[in-house]
Amino acid sequence: MTGLDHRMPVRPLGRTGIDVTVLGFGASGIGNLGHATADGDAAAAVGAD
Repeated sequence: MTGLDHRMPVRPLGRTGIDVTVLGFGASGIGNLGHATADGDAAAAVGAD
């Protein structure tokens, strides 16, 4: 499989000069956006101890 580009697509993050991957975690739910989330539930969602 030579010649294939396996890099993830990136986009600029505002005007910071930083490129970030297009794929995201979608973690607004653990940031209390829309409803309150217990700290333990938020930590469990990202595997934090």
